[in-house]
Amino acid sequence: MVVQGLLAILLVYGVLVGVVAQHPGCTTPPAPFDNSTCPATALPRVMESVNLSIAKWIWTGENAVPRGDNPIGPRAFRKNFTSACGKCAISAKILIAADNEYKLFVNGHAVGSGSSFTNADVYYTALEPASNLFAIEATNTGGPAGLTAAILVQYSDGSSETVITDETWRTVLGSPKDFQLPTVDDRIWSFAAFQGQSGVAPWGKTVIPQALDIANSSFIWVGKQNNRTGQTSKGSRAFRKTIVTPGCTKRAVAANVLLNVDNELAFFVNGQKVEWRQHWWIGRAYYIPRPTLRPDVNVFAVNGTNGGGPASVIATIHISYDDGTFDIIRTDETWKASLTVPNDFASPTLDDSAWTNATNLGFWGRKPWRQIKFPKA
Repeated sequence: MVVQGLLAILLVYGVLVGVVAQHPGCTTPPAPFDNSTCPATALPRVMESVNLSIAKWIWTGENAVPRGDNPIGPRAFRKNFTSACGKCAISAKILIAADNEYKLFVNGHAVGSGSSFTNADVYYTALEPASNLFAIEATNTGGPAGLTAAILVQYSDGSSETVITDETWRTVLGSPKDFQLPTVDDRIWSFAAFQGQSGVAPWGKTVIPQALDIANSSFIWVGKQNNRTGQTSKGSRAFRKTIVTPGCTKRAVAANVLLNVDNELAFFVNGQKVEWRQHWWIGRAYYIPRPTLRPDVNVFAVNGTNGGGPASVIATIHISYDDGTFDIIRTDETWKASLTVPNDFASPTLDDSAWTNATNLGFWGRKPWRQIKFPKA
């Protein structure tokens, strides 16, 4: 009994002082972040947008006439980025478009690919504190060729910086083996050639995507509800999702969240309030950095209040890990739900195993919530 009591005290102490907890199923906790250079002081906040309109269209300069026809085939582009003096990068949000195709890498890790110059794509990824390599293989399938990107770098102190495609990027013909790796020396590569400002012909205005995909997330609620109309009783309900970092070595570094509640919401991560708001017809995007986000286990909690009529919660959560991988978690019937809202409902130490599972009301696009608007990236 004495041993059990001591273990309980140590567990509580670890939670209070922020000791890195052990991944469930692992024998040792992940290594803690080194905060000696840049303490993590950033707070959760409404997501900052990326301004792609300040980025330039670039290419290799094979055709001296900007926006002229270029040879078919892949071309490699690289940007070595050094964090501002005294700052440590945490994560990045990247908007990118290419004429005609691209493959995006960050620090050697494949992040994504696409094939549109009219519609940009958005990606979220973890960064190294001091130095990061953004590498892109862009392929022209005929006619003019171009690449444009804007990268929002988030620092541990809550500040940010935007990196854009411009003439400081390095480029080389073809797609050399391992060109995306930080160990490759690109100092003998050429500088990229300016093709035009954002909005210039033949590419025109680039369409910016939603901050996160909501189409595959489900509306959820708890309690009696009309399946057709969504009508339910007034009052507040509690919802929780516990997300465990997979494996025993990787660590969560940042989360990006798209969230909407009909009618009111109070949103918490690991017991810390992120925002309270109304306006059910307008969704919100949030950025959750360390130290609010923990490396191993995170609890996302929502107090949803219905003022009358239909009621629902819908969300998409993107978590970036320090090894370049990520997870996407969506609202569905695996979320825990309660007809009442306990005082400690958002606490990461609360045992919600006796709570019921949320009711899945259907995917995004169903009535009566089709008119909800979400912010763009």
